[in-house]
Amino acid sequence: MLTERAPTWADRWKATGINEGRKAGLREGRREGRRQGKATMLSRQLEQRFRALDEPVWRRIEEADAERLLEWGDRIRSPSGLKMSSEIEALTA
Repeated sequence: MLTERAPTWADRWKATGINEGRKAGLREGRREGRRQGKATMLSRQLEQRFRALDEPVWRRIEEADAERLLEWGDRIRSPSGLKMSSEIEALTA
Protein backbone atom coordinates (compact mmCIF):
# COMPACT_ATOMS: atom_id res chain seq x y z
CA MET A 1 0.00 0.00 0.00
CA LEU A 2 2.75 2.46 0.88
CA THR A 3 4.52 1.76 -2.38
CA GLU A 4 1.36 2.65 -4.31
CA ARG A 5 1.11 6.10 -2.73
CA ALA A 6 4.73 7.15 -2.36
CA PRO A 7 6.32 8.77 -5.40
CA THR A 8 9.23 6.85 -6.78
CA TRP A 9 12.62 8.37 -7.48
CA ALA A 10 11.72 8.22 -11.19
CA ASP A 11 8.59 10.30 -10.57
CA ARG A 12 10.59 12.90 -8.63
CA TRP A 13 13.29 12.94 -11.30
CA LYS A 14 10.66 13.40 -14.02
CA ALA A 15 8.98 16.22 -12.08
CA THR A 16 12.34 17.93 -11.62
CA GLY A 17 13.03 17.65 -15.34
CA ILE A 18 9.63 19.11 -16.19
CA ASN A 19 10.19 22.04 -13.83
CA GLU A 20 13.66 22.68 -15.24
CA GLY A 21 12.21 22.62 -18.76
CA ARG A 22 9.53 25.14 -17.81
CA LYS A 23 12.12 27.47 -16.26
CA ALA A 24 14.33 27.24 -19.35
CA GLY A 25 11.34 27.94 -21.59
CA LEU A 26 10.39 31.00 -19.54
CA ARG A 27 13.96 32.33 -19.70
CA GLU A 28 14.05 31.87 -23.46
CA GLY A 29 10.65 33.50 -23.85
CA ARG A 30 11.73 36.52 -21.83
CA ARG A 31 14.97 36.81 -23.79
CA GLU A 32 13.09 36.68 -27.10
CA GLY A 33 10.55 39.20 -25.82
CA ARG A 34 13.30 41.65 -24.92
CA ARG A 35 14.93 41.15 -28.33
CA GLN A 36 11.62 41.75 -30.08
CA GLY A 37 11.05 44.91 -28.03
CA LYS A 38 14.45 46.25 -29.10
CA ALA A 39 13.67 45.44 -32.74
CA THR A 40 10.37 47.30 -32.50
CA MET A 41 12.00 50.32 -30.88
CA LEU A 42 14.75 50.47 -33.51
CA SER A 43 12.22 50.16 -36.34
CA ARG A 44 10.14 52.98 -34.88
CA GLN A 45 13.18 55.21 -34.48
CA LEU A 46 14.22 54.61 -38.08
CA GLU A 47 10.72 55.21 -39.41
CA GLN A 48 10.34 58.43 -37.42
CA ARG A 49 13.70 59.74 -38.50
CA PHE A 50 13.60 58.72 -42.14
CA ARG A 51 10.70 56.86 -43.73
CA ALA A 52 8.97 53.53 -43.89
CA LEU A 53 11.50 50.73 -43.91
CA ASP A 54 12.19 48.67 -47.00
CA GLU A 55 11.58 44.93 -46.66
CA PRO A 56 15.30 43.97 -46.65
CA VAL A 57 16.05 46.45 -43.85
CA TRP A 58 13.03 45.29 -41.84
CA ARG A 59 14.08 41.65 -42.30
CA ARG A 60 17.63 42.34 -41.08
CA ILE A 61 16.28 44.08 -38.01
CA GLU A 62 13.95 41.17 -37.28
CA GLU A 63 16.79 38.65 -37.63
CA ALA A 64 19.37 40.58 -35.57
CA ASP A 65 20.31 39.52 -32.06
CA ALA A 66 19.76 41.80 -29.07
CA GLU A 67 23.36 43.02 -28.93
CA ARG A 68 23.35 44.07 -32.59
CA LEU A 69 20.02 45.87 -32.12
CA LEU A 70 21.47 47.85 -29.20
CA GLU A 71 24.52 48.76 -31.29
CA TRP A 72 22.34 50.03 -34.14
CA GLY A 73 20.15 51.95 -31.69
CA ASP A 74 23.22 53.66 -30.25
CA ARG A 75 24.35 54.68 -33.73
CA ILE A 76 20.98 56.29 -34.44
CA ARG A 77 21.08 58.37 -31.25
CA SER A 78 24.70 59.47 -31.49
CA PRO A 79 25.33 63.08 -32.62
CA SER A 80 27.44 61.83 -35.50
CA GLY A 81 24.90 59.11 -36.29
CA LEU A 82 22.76 58.73 -39.34
CA LYS A 83 22.12 61.92 -41.24
CA MET A 84 20.62 60.75 -44.50
CA SER A 85 18.14 58.02 -45.33
CA SER A 86 20.71 56.37 -47.60
CA GLU A 87 22.69 55.55 -44.45
CA ILE A 88 19.99 53.16 -43.27
CA GLU A 89 21.54 50.45 -45.41
CA ALA A 90 24.94 51.13 -43.78
CA LEU A 91 23.31 50.75 -40.38
CA THR A 92 22.26 47.20 -41.11
CA ALA A 93 25.37 46.20 -43.07
